[in-house]
Amino acid sequence: MSQALQTLTAALAERTQDSSGVSLFNKISNCIDDVVKIGEYVLEKAKTSSLYSSTNSDQLLDDFRVNLENISCDIKTKTEDSKFDAVFLDKVLRPMSILMRYLNDCLKYPVPAAVENFRSAYKEYAELVNIILIQLENKSSDPMVLSMKSDCLKTRTTFDRWYDIINGMLGQVLLLESFASTFLYSGPNQNLVDRSRKLLATVDSWQEDYIMCDYWNALKQEVEKFQDENGELGVSEKAGKLKMKLDDLLTKDSFYFLVLDPTEAALLEFYAKNQDQLIESSNHSIIIIYRSKYADTADTSMLGSLKSQFETLKNNEIKENPLDQEFIKGKLKDRMRHHMENSIHDAGFICVFSGIKGEIGSANFEQESGPGFSEILKMEFNGTQHGFVVGYN
Repeated sequence: MSQALQTLTAALAERTQDSSGVSLFNKISNCIDDVVKIGEYVLEKAKTSSLYSSTNSDQLLDDFRVNLENISCDIKTKTEDSKFDAVFLDKVLRPMSILMRYLNDCLKYPVPAAVENFRSAYKEYAELVNIILIQLENKSSDPMVLSMKSDCLKTRTTFDRWYDIINGMLGQVLLLESFASTFLYSGPNQNLVDRSRKLLATVDSWQEDYIMCDYWNALKQEVEKFQDENGELGVSEKAGKLKMKLDDLLTKDSFYFLVLDPTEAALLEFYAKNQDQLIESSNHSIIIIYRSKYADTADTSMLGSLKSQFETLKNNEIKENPLDQEFIKGKLKDRMRHHMENSIHDAGFICVFSGIKGEIGSANFEQESGPGFSEILKMEFNGTQHGFVVGYN
């Protein structure tokens, strides 16, 4: 018995706050027999005492209780910060909270009164397990589905939070059911474990559905809102916050983005093959976002080839076209379009700028250089920069 307690206590102590629900489900589902043994131990302890007194506390049980309480508090915090409909609150969360409280009492003071309170409450909510699974298996009542529906950007933050909450709920259900099996003499419920794992696999597969959802129009609106809310920030701070937003999108698209603060004499030209892969906003500062739809599947040699093609083109441009600002402003965009169609075959986006203070960044791409090739140089005499971006199709 002490071994079962030590095993579970050690497992719960090794928790990750960001995924406490996933941690709880994995540990409880792999230690069902240990939970049953803990229930048996509590029942035996209760038989030897007739008082609801602190003198009946057990150090091994209390260590387990404290670690369980810590991880449950993480789950509770996420739950309280999330929105549930009234039916889910009444049918699921409130009964589960009551049962977890009585379970905590059994662990803290393993006496007859605590055991009887838990037994009575569990019988009162005998259908709780089935209700929870039905609520989560049905998309019309699953809180993750409802929350993702209201999240127009389909963010990883929303999905991961709810995935963790659902794991935590199922982990608590397994804990309660396994603990109660001792009191109800029903034995551990392997079918519940299997059904829960199947449900989590289904929920996990929904992520692929959300990845395929269209977020682009919502992102355009979000960029304008971002500009209004961050107008006082410098370009570096804006770029950092924008990267966090783009990295949070559930999509296979990869991004280049520019946050620019142009001077009066600045040069800025850009061209994209497909306009539905480009967002431009000039509210406060200039923000340009290009999404590459195929960079995540491109071989690194293809991105290297893109860089080589552009370096050759850049060197030829410098030889053939000196930095005459008026000439460049009048001809540069036409030349970019021509080069994209005839010289840089895998490019979907080219941007060239000069006389600008700004940042180039990339998001949702494993290579720090981004889905293509970029370079930015600082002009020492006036603090402005010039640079370019070439984005993969």
